[in-house]
Amino acid sequence: MAKRRPPKESDQVNIEYAYQIVIKTIEDHPEVETTLWAGALLSALANAYIDAGLSYEQFESEFDSAKKFYRKWWDE
Repeated sequence: MAKRRPPKESDQVNIEYAYQIVIKTIEDHPEVETTLWAGALLSALANAYIDAGLSYEQFESEFDSAKKFYRKWWDE
């Protein structure tokens, strides 16, 4: 079972950078229905966890944590 990597000070900056790339890509490809990006991104995310050697249970735990974190986007 792979271990979660320790956080780096640059993580948030790099997350924002990657997020902006994804948003730009979505905007640049209006031929792909917006809601279909969710499936594409979730598939890419799952694949990244597999490539990192994480188990499904670790993926599930991370996903559950993310759901709790992003809940505030709907609550605000």
